[in-house]
Amino acid sequence: MRRISACIITLDEEAHIGDCLDSVSFCDELVVVDCGSQDGTVETARARGATVLVRDWPGVAVQKQRAVDAAHHDWVLCLDADERVTPTLRASIERVLAGDEGEPRAAGFELGWETRYLGGRVRSDMGSSRWKVRLFDRRRGRWGGAEPHARVEVDGPVERLEGALLHHTYRDVRHHVAKMNAWTTAAAEAMLDTNRSVLFGVLVRPGAAFVKSWLLRGGILDGSRGFVVARMSAYYVFLKYVKLGALRRAQS
Repeated sequence: MRRISACIITLDEEAHIGDCLDSVSFCDELVVVDCGSQDGTVETARARGATVLVRDWPGVAVQKQRAVDAAHHDWVLCLDADERVTPTLRASIERVLAGDEGEPRAAGFELGWETRYLGGRVRSDMGSSRWKVRLFDRRRGRWGGAEPHARVEVDGPVERLEGALLHHTYRDVRHHVAKMNAWTTAAAEAMLDTNRSVLFGVLVRPGAAFVKSWLLRGGILDGSRGFVVARMSAYYVFLKYVKLGALRRAQS
């Protein structure tokens, strides 16, 4: 099997990092880039055999790329601390990297994303894509995208693997709101130099986000949990454009 490095970024993830690293214990190397955790994240990661680097916070894409650059192997598996590789997904990864038929044709592989929130699965996946490139050849791929929605960009074909990447997202609604506040600030800053309409964003886009999560992506099937997710998705969009308007007023 080709050697593979698991690359993870962290900040105060003591509650998650142990289980995350256990789920990728089949990897040949564990790399954690931390940006100043005040809990036991670093100690827990090192106890699991991970190489831990402590760096500042330059943004999601740059931080994830730092972890990739610190790895020693060409094939990298990138996770967040609240994500877990299931046994089925592990088997898929080991199969495509077994090396029996030479170098994989694909430059990267999309992993199915399954979100857990408020005690159950979220069919709408918190408004995000259900498939994400997280396993890739770093000679042909890199982290990019606009903050805070970093993504892997690869030069070559992309294929999908069987099995789920479990996302144990926000601990509770309070944690959800706190994280959303940070992400909307970053998103507003990223849109500052665009021509996005604040008025349209405040009046129309939140409702569209609700409909997309609640109806188009099946949130209605999750009952009250799906309704909470849809409302949060709408509020995220609303808050993002309110902050964009405030930034533009301050700039002018």
